[in-house]
Formats: sequence, structure tokens, C-alpha cells
Amino acid sequence: MKKTIQLTLVVLATLVMTGCLEKEVPKCSNAEVKQTVASLYGQMKENMNGNIFGMAFGKTLPEKLERLSMIRASSYDKEVQKRTCNAKATFSGGVTADITYNVQMTEESGEVYVELEGDFMQIMLQQGIFNSIMENNKTD
Repeated sequence: MKKTIQLTLVVLATLVMTGCLEKEVPKCSNAEVKQTVASLYGQMKENMNGNIFGMAFGKTLPEKLERLSMIRASSYDKEVQKRTCNAKATFSGGVTADITYNVQMTEESGEVYVELEGDFMQIMLQQGIFNSIMENNKTD
């Protein structure tokens, strides 16, 4: 019995030293990651209300991110435990955009950190402004 416990401890210590028991970065399609991406979009939209441009044109953005599809990892860096992900985002009103987000483990606690890149917001704002102008021209 004592040999079994010692052998188990040696195996566990070896696995820890070789990194086999480390938490792996969640996949891009992980449900919690997708939910966090949708939440981050909501925060980005809300934060736009804090500047003049956002107050004027932020209302042209869709209310919420409803679904991610065509999810794929474009890169994975095992050393820093980071995945870069691409997906097609479908927003309320049927608006779609290609988005990029990163998933990474924090060094201190091993918690998952998700970062949504905001490049797509400019395209969506331009599209929203264009649609708004077109709507106003129809009524004239």
C-alpha cells in the first residue's frame, strides 16, 4: 500500500513537472468563451456612449451579439497559452461581421481571459451610418 502511494506521488509529480496537469486554454468554441465575447460586445457598445462620436452614431449599432458561427482558431501559442480565434458574428437585426478574439490563461491564477478585438466596430458603424442615410433618403 505504501509503495502504491509513493508511486502515485512520483507519477503526479512527474506529470506536474512536465506540464501534463496544467489547465489548457479553452477552445474558441467553448460556451463560456462565446458568452464572454457576446458580453464584451455589449460593454464596447455601452462604452461608446461616453464620447461624442458614439453618442451620435452608436445607436446605429445592433443591440446585441446573438450568435457566433464558423468558429476557428487562427493561431495557438502554447508557450504563452493563448489562442487567437476568428468567427462570424450574427447580431440582432441579422447584421453579420467577421470578428477576432483572443483566449488566454492568466499567469497568477490560471483564470481564462478573453479579449475581443474592436476592428469590426468601425465597419459596423460605417454600415449603420450608411443604412441610416439611405433610410432618411427614402422618406424625403
